[in-house]
Amino acid sequence: MSSFSTQTTGSSWATADRVAKMQFECGLNPFLKASDPACSIQTPNFFIKNFGLIHRSIRYNVSLKPYSDEWKRSELRLTAQITHYKQQTRLFHHCCARALCRNFAGIIIKTPDLAALHRDHGSIITDYDFLHFFRVLEDTAQEYGTILQFNNKQGIEIPRPKELPIFL
Repeated sequence: MSSFSTQTTGSSWATADRVAKMQFECGLNPFLKASDPACSIQTPNFFIKNFGLIHRSIRYNVSLKPYSDEWKRSELRLTAQITHYKQQTRLFHHCCARALCRNFAGIIIKTPDLAALHRDHGSIITDYDFLHFFRVLEDTAQEYGTILQFNNKQGIEIPRPKELPIFL
């Protein structure tokens, strides 16, 4: 697990209602583990629940005759499940980013080693979509006036598309 940390460089970061310093570990369960357990953000149940539903639908769809009516209905159902899962994930990312930016005046993020997590846990890492979370956190920090810095060991910049649709 890599760490997700917040720090202050002076009293100018802290305001009356915002905490200036908290350390987090970014991982699978919990999603963000804080040094103070009360501040941890747990991984929501829909990650595991929808992961199972989608994989059952894929297995069922593979067993059907391609392009049959039942196969087409199964494809539509699978597409709807995947779309719903992505929407839930993006909403969760936005809620986490808002909560962090409301509660912390300055944040320094040590990004997780995504290659190692992918090697150890497989495709589930892409389902958590950490890069999307970091992009959303960057946008939200700018909106709230939170000081945000990314610090990663790999020296890799977080890829950012020219137009990022934000679902509210």
